[in-house]
Amino acid sequence: MRKLFSILQLAGFYSLFLFFGPIDLRLMPHFYLLFVIGSLGIVLQPGFSSFDLGTSKDRGTAAQIVWSIQFSQIAAVLESVTIRYPEAFDWNLINSVALICMIIGLLIRTAAVIHLGKAFTWHIAPEEANTLITNGIYRFCRHPSYLGAFFLYMGAILFLHAYYAAICALVLFMIAFSRRIKWEEIALKEYFGTEYDEYASRVGRFSPFRWL
Repeated sequence: MRKLFSILQLAGFYSLFLFFGPIDLRLMPHFYLLFVIGSLGIVLQPGFSSFDLGTSKDRGTAAQIVWSIQFSQIAAVLESVTIRYPEAFDWNLINSVALICMIIGLLIRTAAVIHLGKAFTWHIAPEEANTLITNGIYRFCRHPSYLGAFFLYMGAILFLHAYYAAICALVLFMIAFSRRIKWEEIALKEYFGTEYDEYASRVGRFSPFRWL
């Protein structure tokens, strides 16, 4: 039900601009593509709520990420319609690269969700995993789900040429993801001990390289 409600919210959000914004928007593919990719992102991950603060381990980081994403996406759509219309909806190299980034981000995040299975939780809960997962996509980076989310949602903003929103989102995402990773890694170290320390010494947070 959470996923269905989130998709309906997304549909309602874009519908407001399609029906009350410039008429030409209805003939442009941008919002339709964003809705499809956004819906896939909702379906292919655990259900979530913007008001679920989670456990003490979570420290409100999941809600912070959700609100950061939602605020930046709303800001991007408003900027594209009110400040940058109609240029924001021209199809050019920036749109194309941004669309590719969204698809790559969705694939990376989906791979992380599928590979972890039931161990992939919305809140920080390392005890849900029977063992520390270090194979599959986790051979290449320790936090592929956040890497994928960054590409997906930053791509969505740049897809609309919303550069002010992109700057704002970059700051919000850096703060939100940094807090999340900090507390998640503390929990993982407490639960898996030296096994996680050894894994972290070999693989970077966002790449196969230790320093990144």
